[in-house]
Amino acid sequence: MRSAAVEETAYCCFGCRFAASVADTDDADDATRRAATRLGIAAFFAMNVMVFSMALWSEHLYDASRLQPLERAVRDLFRWLAFIGTVPVLLLLGVPLGGSAWRELSRRRPSMDVLVCAGVLAAFAMSLWHLWTGGPLYFEVTAMVLVLVPLGRWIEAQARLHAGRLLDRCGGLLPQRAVRLTSDGPRIVAPELLRPGDRIRLGIGERLAVDATLQEPAAAEFDTRLLTGESRPVGRVRGDEIPAGALAVSTDVTLVVLRPADRSRLAQILGEARRARKSRGRLQRLAERLTPWFTALVATTAAGTFLAHQARDGTETAILSALAVVLIACPCALTLATSLTVWTALQRAAAVGVLVRGGEALERLATVKAVRFDKTGTLTRDLPNVRAAFDESGRPLETARGPRSDTETPIVETAASAALPLDVLEEVRAAAAASPHPFSRAIARFLREFDERNSSFHGDNDRAGDRVAPLRSTRCGEPTTLPGRGLRVDRRPDGATRALSPAARPSGTCTESGRSVIWIGSRQLMDEAGCRISEGLRRVLEHTADEQSCVYVGVGGRVVAAFVIDDELRPEASQALAACRRLGLDVGVLSGDTAARVTALGRVLSVPAIGGCSPHQKTQHLRDVRATIGPVAMVGDGFNDAAALSAADVAVAMAAGVDLTRVVADVCLLNNDLRGFPWAVRLARRARTIIRQNLLWSFGYNTVGMLAAATGRLNPVLAAALMFVSSLVVLINAQRAAGVPAWTEPSLNADERSSPAVVGANRDPADGCRAECTESEPVAAVPTRDIAASVPEATP
Repeated sequence: MRSAAVEETAYCCFGCRFAASVADTDDADDATRRAATRLGIAAFFAMNVMVFSMALWSEHLYDASRLQPLERAVRDLFRWLAFIGTVPVLLLLGVPLGGSAWRELSRRRPSMDVLVCAGVLAAFAMSLWHLWTGGPLYFEVTAMVLVLVPLGRWIEAQARLHAGRLLDRCGGLLPQRAVRLTSDGPRIVAPELLRPGDRIRLGIGERLAVDATLQEPAAAEFDTRLLTGESRPVGRVRGDEIPAGALAVSTDVTLVVLRPADRSRLAQILGEARRARKSRGRLQRLAERLTPWFTALVATTAAGTFLAHQARDGTETAILSALAVVLIACPCALTLATSLTVWTALQRAAAVGVLVRGGEALERLATVKAVRFDKTGTLTRDLPNVRAAFDESGRPLETARGPRSDTETPIVETAASAALPLDVLEEVRAAAAASPHPFSRAIARFLREFDERNSSFHGDNDRAGDRVAPLRSTRCGEPTTLPGRGLRVDRRPDGATRALSPAARPSGTCTESGRSVIWIGSRQLMDEAGCRISEGLRRVLEHTADEQSCVYVGVGGRVVAAFVIDDELRPEASQALAACRRLGLDVGVLSGDTAARVTALGRVLSVPAIGGCSPHQKTQHLRDVRATIGPVAMVGDGFNDAAALSAADVAVAMAAGVDLTRVVADVCLLNNDLRGFPWAVRLARRARTIIRQNLLWSFGYNTVGMLAAATGRLNPVLAAALMFVSSLVVLINAQRAAGVPAWTEPSLNADERSSPAVVGANRDPADGCRAECTESEPVAAVPTRDIAASVPEATP
């Protein structure tokens, strides 16, 4: 069904309305086929008319008065056949043209439809009169003009469909059925029927249709490149979210539906991309505003041409010359020059994981002169890590972690033992796991890994007393959150307290109610709770971390442990900032984190960095940058930087894993890869250059073409053909916007390439929708066992 927007929007001519009716329908492919059928039939008759007309043109090469009766009969037959061939073209394409012209006149909004329709009808009426009186015929003008004008716009519609088909192909990769597990057994249902909480089964090699969480087994691998562009399978554990479009590559899995199919992450991306396609940028709106004025100029020029030639060469030449002016100067190229380039750029960006929300955002992105990055969650990972952990006396717990960046070596600190009671660690881990705070999650993750490492480290020790019992259970209650300070955990002491060393003693003091308290949090909380920090621990922390990065554990009036929290730098951060500098952008870091930590990060990245900024200070800084350098972009996490993002000329959000409908940003980096920002700037600048080239070509071509047609030396058919060629030039140039290569993805080593699961993941049909946008054939390299084949269909 044609959208209401097509009916309400003003178009410069029937050709543009025709193109919009093809490109904006819900069943665009069916509309394209129907339009192609109409055009094909009309073109068949038009070419026959051209054949008959070419035979009639031979009369100009000899004296027609010397024709024999049989030759005259053949000539008259060709004249009538030309008329008969023109009638279907008029019915197929002329009637819609006339209807469009009448609608525009009834709205008192004259357009090119009126001019083209008037010229075509004049040429047909003149030819019909000459068919009876014996004058020259111009049926080929009527037929070819009616074919060439919609044909050019049909090619435009095809280009628009091609620009959006890449994402449509991504959506088409989702399965049309799912296996729901019910009390009566597995049932096949449509993904639209799945509801949150439903249990579904996914076989190896099958793709997930909805967002879900992993239930069974405890761990599995998925290929998520359709959504994130990640070239390798990613491991997920029980409870992790698996996005729609993920491919199971290691084993059959059972999942729990998280949200309906129409609200999945992939559905949000496709919806945002389609909405962005309908938005218009400044240059697009300018071209649309110029179109009515250009139409008036064409009408004035055509009228002047008609009057001039009527006085000098007669009515027939005047009509043909005026029609040539109208045909060669169709202002469709003005809107085509901008809209198609923007469409192509937007779809190319979305295909590589960069969602640009509309043509206006794309234009502003091309003008950016400076960029400021937030620190936490942007230049660093979303989750902080525990860099080191110490006991009461300042001795390190066993600590091992990976590098913080691609240039930093791993840090490994080891202590054979530490006098920290194990029951405290149990309860700290349980409390941290129950808290949503990023620092708490980092501590819980560290203690889980600590437990696994220590159990194996001490497993071969001959002295049973030196072995470390695993962290299994806890005696703590629900932690109480103390806003801005930390957690309070109530505990019940029992008789035997397991410790990390034989010298360990039970810790904690009982309150009057038989409970003791564990305090987990900041230095301020330790002071309020009366927990004293030993001199040894104090000296270690002075050389290791600042106050803002430490989380303390206090029990019985003493600080018995301290965790040093640090951010992990994104591995691509240095590459992204270097790419920004190569583009001539002024680069800096703007963060609300402590000045010392932000300055240290700036030294690592070799960029100016300002820390300790309040939201107001961030906003003021962006205004100062705009005043001194020019338009500025702000790259943040999309939520905590709302004020700064709104103050920037271009707001860029790290949007992986979040609800796109809640992110207020001009550009969303869907795969959380910072390299997407400089790439988007390159894309926007190329799109701006192409738009300017197309507009220059359109104005130049129309000016020269109108002057040539006004002289009366340009046949209307040739004028329509030149208009067609002009549209092709604009279309081909606009496609260059899709030629910006994506940033290089990390290559796999030889061992990984030989892995069956990885090989299958790397030859997925989604490759055609990702970074390099290659249209590869679907390859089922992963052994596929279709679970659904043996499952009965669910009844509606």
